[in-house]
Amino acid sequence: MKDEQITLRPRGGGLVDRFMSFFVVGGIVLAMAVASALVSVQPTSAQAPCGNGVVDPTEDCDPSSPTGALCLPGELCVSCQCTTCGNGVLDVGEDCDPSSPSGALVCPMGTVCTGTCDCVPIATTSSTSTTTVVATTLTTTSSPTTTTTEINHFQCYEIRKSTAPVHTGLTIQDQFGTATGVTLKRPTKLCAPTNKNGEDPTADTDRDHLKAYQDKHSGVKVVNQTVTNQFGALQLDISRPSFLLVPAAKDPLVVPPALTPPTVDHFQCYKVKRSRGAPRFNKISGVTGDDQFGPYTLDLLKPKWLCAPANKNGEDPTAPMHPVHLLCYKARNTAGPFAERTVNTRDQFGPENVRITRRIELCVPSLKNAATTTTTTVVQTTTTSSTVTTVSTSSSTSSSTTSSTSSSTSSSTSSSTSTTLYGSPSRAFVNAVPSLLD
Repeated sequence: MKDEQITLRPRGGGLVDRFMSFFVVGGIVLAMAVASALVSVQPTSAQAPCGNGVVDPTEDCDPSSPTGALCLPGELCVSCQCTTCGNGVLDVGEDCDPSSPSGALVCPMGTVCTGTCDCVPIATTSSTSTTTVVATTLTTTSSPTTTTTEINHFQCYEIRKSTAPVHTGLTIQDQFGTATGVTLKRPTKLCAPTNKNGEDPTADTDRDHLKAYQDKHSGVKVVNQTVTNQFGALQLDISRPSFLLVPAAKDPLVVPPALTPPTVDHFQCYKVKRSRGAPRFNKISGVTGDDQFGPYTLDLLKPKWLCAPANKNGEDPTAPMHPVHLLCYKARNTAGPFAERTVNTRDQFGPENVRITRRIELCVPSLKNAATTTTTTVVQTTTTSSTVTTVSTSSSTSSSTTSSTSSSTSSSTSSSTSTTLYGSPSRAFVNAVPSLLD
């Protein structure tokens, strides 16, 4: 009997082989899927800048997507981040808001509201004085960087109904905001430079008059504004805009030539009333004046308009920063009736012959929310050997630099007064200011 050779194989060996093969193939497929996903993600992230219309993981919002504005109500999507600066509302954490007509009012005098809703100082004018000592020779030079003009008082006269054309599409910017698409209607008053209480005998020779055009448009109400002038301090609420004062020339006989720069500012005028809780206005009696229409005596009954320096159509971007406003008082003529007359005027809108009928208001140079004035004194002593050069700069921000060589002794003392106000001063603030509120 032949021995039979028996080969034993483990049962199920074929199933194990098939499972291992399936596992290997599945791993390969999974790896390929992951690689494919990574490849597809890379170009998407590279093409996901702010403004692609998709709110990406690092973005709060996306202004290009109709559904991408995920910001809360009252917020804006700026650079794909939710922000409230520029939404026209003074939000928590903001110093101001440049998009709001009243937002810039919260900045102190001498500062301006930036696009980041911060109040930053405005560049101010300065003057430089240089003193050089060489041996025993003293030379002093002074070079002011700017010149300013004073603002007159203005006596306003009513103009009989005019047929002047309407002017449309104007832009007017002042400290209370910017208005676009403004329409100027018929002129209603002519304001002449006047010598009030004998303070400026040359006023009646000044050419710069102001002609008022109706320009009623929307505006915000601003309350509790402190307005100060020679007659004292008042607490006033500013409401709707009513008319624009435009620089004008006037002649009683012929059409005058146009004014030559520099001229008085444009002024946007707003209706005012006494702030809640403020004392009543006390009538000011016996105010005298003298202008190109003759002498007069007035009683000032109450403040009626506050006129802010204005930038019309971009002609003077610095105007909203000028500090001197005009506060116009309703006046009663106490020296007899005014004799009507016809005069010729010319302003930016052309010549016009107008009939003036009566005195109605006196406009007084005034400051709004005026800053305080400070005085500083600088004393410096330098010991050197031959030549001493001292350079000092005085402005609203003062600095001093001293350089020296050789062997002599020099001592200098300088005193300067500065204020945070900017723009044109007025002779209206020469006298002491009483108070109307006592």
